[in-house]
Amino acid sequence: LKLNTAFFYITINDLQVAQTESVTRSTITNVGKSVNQGVEVDFAAKLVKGLDLFGSIGFVDAQLKDPDPSGTRPEGLQVKGSPEYTGNLRLNYRHETGIFTSLEMLAYGTTYFDDLNTDLNKRGPYELYNFKIGYEQGKWDIYLFVRNLFNKDHFIYTFSYEDPIDVVDINPLDD
Repeated sequence: LKLNTAFFYITINDLQVAQTESVTRSTITNVGKSVNQGVEVDFAAKLVKGLDLFGSIGFVDAQLKDPDPSGTRPEGLQVKGSPEYTGNLRLNYRHETGIFTSLEMLAYGTTYFDDLNTDLNKRGPYELYNFKIGYEQGKWDIYLFVRNLFNKDHFIYTFSYEDPIDVVDINPLDD
């Protein structure tokens, strides 16, 4: 069993974020100080010959610390685009003949895509599963990879602009 842990505390005094003004236009804006703190843990375990388990989880508390002078953005909001947690768990099997398979779970916590942490630009927590099966020999391999095994509807980013507010799905992998 291998286990790694990292703790972090990061202060950014002049955090800059992209502000979307329209579908084709965005600007970089200074939103002041942010504090990002958290922990990351990852592990690797050999369960039996040919069967390995890998995983990681990270928790982050990324907050804006300077309210804007107009009072529209209070202190303590989550930094735009920063999920509360991320994680993965992967089980790999490799046979001595070269046959292999892998099942993977990816997990993402609540993420806001605007500075005001509005529900409209919020992505709730979700998990995705991927599967891979194939054959490897020497320097080459051939495999079948299924991304989003259970066809889970999700989005990776949203933005709003002017009136009315639109939500745009920009995940090129879901078709």
